[in-house]
Amino acid sequence: MEIESLVEEGINLVDKIDTTNEKKIQLIGNLYAIQDQYDCSFTNFRVMPVLLKPATQND
Repeated sequence: MEIESLVEEGINLVDKIDTTNEKKIQLIGNLYAIQDQYDCSFTNFRVMPVLLKPATQND
């Protein structure tokens, strides 16, 4: 459960930083790559509002 929480909180923090969406996508991908190295439950629904933001927002 700890890795899932780390990824969830990390994605929420990435959403708040002032950078391009390209960089945010890269950072979120890196967080999911870390999660994939462990036996974790599916965490996408925890951060669905962040993941569904339009790609052009904040660029």
